[in-house]
Order: sequence, then structure tokens, then C-alpha cells
Amino acid sequence: MNFQKCLLLVGAILGLCVESCVPVYIPNTIDAPLLKNAGEVRIAANTGTTGWDFQTAVAVSGAIGIMANGSFGSKSSSDSLSYNVHNYLEGALGYYMPVTANGTMEMFAGAGAGRSTSSDAWTNSSSSQIIATGWYTRYFFQMDIGAYGDIADGGFGMRASYVHFTKIQDKEGNITSNLDGLFAEPFIFGALGGPGLKFTAQMGVSWPLRDNIRFQWMPFVMNVGLQVNINRK
Repeated sequence: MNFQKCLLLVGAILGLCVESCVPVYIPNTIDAPLLKNAGEVRIAANTGTTGWDFQTAVAVSGAIGIMANGSFGSKSSSDSLSYNVHNYLEGALGYYMPVTANGTMEMFAGAGAGRSTSSDAWTNSSSSQIIATGWYTRYFFQMDIGAYGDIADGGFGMRASYVHFTKIQDKEGNITSNLDGLFAEPFIFGALGGPGLKFTAQMGVSWPLRDNIRFQWMPFVMNVGLQVNINRK
């Protein structure tokens, strides 16, 4: 292999590293409240790969539920040049129905908007720092099925997310507009504790359904947290 080919190979490897290290789409923890009855309220707080996620879901009738969620990430207090900062809010309307005596199926459709900034440096120097900031909206549809009890909850589901970035700006101020992506996001979740308060965990992936997505995203979601169920009968 000659010197020119070696340079091309190194450049391609570095390019792949840079592209994969500045994700501007950070999938939030999926809210799967497993609503049971009218008047039930579920509140949850999670932390992990997505930063801090806060979730609220309410069963407004025996079949209809609403949710409002937020995801937030802040820069570390250290001097690291690699970080992600994001703010995202969403709302959704859904339908739930019992499938067993202690199980339910849910469907939610919703939308949200946010801003995300990612930075990475392959040496501890600002000259190697790559920064991308994106402003986006997301439309999603999700289905989940699970079982609940006084001690444990758990289940699995799928979210389809259409993500539209109105613009993405790099460190030099260059702007790219109107970037789209479509993702399948399967997930599993569980909770353990008492009737009103449980420790929670969720794992999932964000799988692109298009080959030509022109922005970077976080491919895995792993979060733990706490949930409170109020008025579950």
C-alpha cells in the first residue's frame, strides 16, 4: 500500500470517528406508563445515556391517556472537550386497554421539539474539537405491552420516530438546513419496588430506517430511575 492510499485510509477512519462522536439526536427514555384505570397518574424520573428524563402520564378516562415528557443534558463541570447538552419537550395522546387481569396494551402518538449540542475532541485540544448544534422537531408513534403488579412491572414496545432538523450548525458557523431521519426504536423496561414507588430500568436501540441520514444520533438508550403511581386501583 503506497503513502497516498495510507493517507486516504487514515482520513476515512478519522472521518468515521468524527461523524459518530457528535450525535445531535438523543433519543429520550420512552414513556410506557402501563395505565390501568381512569384517574391514575404516573410520574417518573430517569438518568443514564440520555441525561435526565422526566415523565408524566395521566389516564383521563378508562381508555384515554395523555403524557408530557422532557429530556435534559448539561455539560460536565470538568474541562473535558467532549460533551452533549440538550433540551427536549414532548406531549402525546394515547389509548390503553387491558389484555389480561394484570396487563395492558398502549398506543401513543405525539410530537416534541428540542435543541442539542454535541462536542468531541480526539486529542485534549480545542484545535481538534468538533461541535455540532441542531434544532429539531420529532413526531412519533409508539406501542407497548406489559404487566403490572404491587411488586414488579415490565414489558416491551416499539417507537417509530420521524426527526426533522430545521438546521445544524458547526463550530465554524456553517449551517445545513432541512435534514430528516426515520428511526425504529424497540425497547424493554422493568420496575421493582412497592405498590406506589418502584425503581425502574429501560434499554433500547435507535435503528435508522434510511441509509442517507445526514446527522448523527445516539444508537443506544440505557436508563435507570424511579416511578410513582398515584390512584392505581
